[in-house]
Amino acid sequence: MNNTGQIRGPSPEHLFVFKDLVERPADPPVFLPTWLPGETLYSLCARYHRLSGNRLAGDTSLQLFAAPDAGFLHDFPSHLESFVARTQGVLGSVDDLARGHTLLGFYIPFRKEQDVTDTILIMAGDSVRDLKFRLGLPASRVGADHPLKACPACVESDRRKEGGSYWHLEHQWPSVWVCQKHEQLLHVCVGRNKKRNRRQWVLPEDMESSLWWKPPDIEPVARSFLIRLTRVTTELTGQCGIAFEPERIRKAFLLEARGRGWLRETHGVRLAEIRNAFLAETAGISAFPGMEFVSGVARADGGFLGGLLHRTHKNRHPVKHLLLICLLFEDWDRFVTIYEAAQTIVQPEDLRRAALATMVIQNALSISEAARRLGLPLSKAIFWAQKDGVPYRRRPCLIDKEVAAVLSVALRNGGSCNEVAAQIGLPVVTVRRFLDTHAAIRSAWNRSRKR
Repeated sequence: MNNTGQIRGPSPEHLFVFKDLVERPADPPVFLPTWLPGETLYSLCARYHRLSGNRLAGDTSLQLFAAPDAGFLHDFPSHLESFVARTQGVLGSVDDLARGHTLLGFYIPFRKEQDVTDTILIMAGDSVRDLKFRLGLPASRVGADHPLKACPACVESDRRKEGGSYWHLEHQWPSVWVCQKHEQLLHVCVGRNKKRNRRQWVLPEDMESSLWWKPPDIEPVARSFLIRLTRVTTELTGQCGIAFEPERIRKAFLLEARGRGWLRETHGVRLAEIRNAFLAETAGISAFPGMEFVSGVARADGGFLGGLLHRTHKNRHPVKHLLLICLLFEDWDRFVTIYEAAQTIVQPEDLRRAALATMVIQNALSISEAARRLGLPLSKAIFWAQKDGVPYRRRPCLIDKEVAAVLSVALRNGGSCNEVAAQIGLPVVTVRRFLDTHAAIRSAWNRSRKR
């Protein structure tokens, strides 16, 4: 639309024309705009709505998707199969649209191919109501909302170059908050969340200034971090052929942390140091929509950082992985190199586990002596030995069956080792050893102590 309020039509090479007929709402479209660079499906539909002259948004939806309320979800739209049929496939197949013009492309590298195929089938159908729950987005603390974002400089540039603004897919990735071309912070179209706009086709230039959320000023170091995050995200979404495995990602993180001196050889991650480094580089980004979870890093457990480094979880949100990648690795290529090598990396816990078996089997040490030399709790050493089938010698039993029965009852009731030892007349070390070597009793004791 130009400054006089008139629609600026594209040049003929920017249109597909099917037939020289007047459109009716129930008919397929007689023309289509072609894709602009990096455009979302929702954006193309919004441009078609403007060019078609349709008064009602539902009429445009009916022409493009054969349903009056389809296509308005800009992140994971439905009715893609109908869209392909109505557009005669000239804009791409269902697979092309889902992977290349919706937000699904952001999640694909962290999902199994079967999960991706199932998701595309859902988007091809009539409803995506439960899709975000299937992807685990509401439970991720990153959230299931994907607000429309735009770069002010891109909006002006597109109006001059293309005759109108449009929604860039690269700006919509959940981890992107800086335009890579202009290095400007992105603005969020909060006007899209208003009830009257949820089933409308809107373009960036349609939204007045009051309908945009403008990012707060942040420290230069945090801005640099967001620029790196944008670059890493662009590399992620542009790559193909790698399906990342959660456990290998964790191993890559630990290996790089070790190179930075943030991993002890025998006692795990130096979480406090990693947490402090992250907070120093990302001050203020928790104020950005969808990034509120970052504030949890200040907790003693390190928030999402502790979760990524200490345990594997198949449904970690990609934003969390990308944040830690930006902290640990100098660039995307470095991460991919370490990830590919991580399959053969032996972690400190694996080293101690193997050393335990060697000490017990080859050096004929008792399980307790081997555990002492490795700095392991006896209960952990016994657990590993049982899991690995390592034969080990128990210490001679110092209590008879009657005392063991009384000791068992007292511990199951949750008494402390000191209290039970004083009650029965045993050394505290004996009570503790009894607790360490009887897994079922220890579990019951733990439950009682928690109560």
